[in-house]
Amino acid sequence: MGVRRGRCIDFDTNLDGSLDDVGNCYGDGFAEDEYLVGNWDGGPHASIATRRGAELAIDLDGDGTTDLTRAYGDGGNSDQYLVEDWNGDGRSDLGVRRKTLCRMDHDADGVANEGRVYHDFWSEP
Repeated sequence: MGVRRGRCIDFDTNLDGSLDDVGNCYGDGFAEDEYLVGNWDGGPHASIATRRGAELAIDLDGDGTTDLTRAYGDGGNSDQYLVEDWNGDGRSDLGVRRKTLCRMDHDADGVANEGRVYHDFWSEP
């Protein structure tokens, strides 16, 4: 579990109720920063990526420093950023959803490898 305060995140890694097990700071703590959790390197633990606009700064090894920077989508308010292991390789991939189109990047190179259209099932036909 982790709690974000400004740009810092304090973690309770052993689930004893204390948030002082590990603490790292990411980004600048601006309100528009979005923090995404993923297993970016396929290792035993998840780590943090910070998104501001279209730029994503990824901490691969959980040490609080940016190891990889990529740009995805246009960063607009209509983009929703999704994290999942889309291709089953043990590493988290990033998907960017805009309306009914979701583009997924399986190899963290900033280029979509796959695009899928999902219909809006909640709107009137």
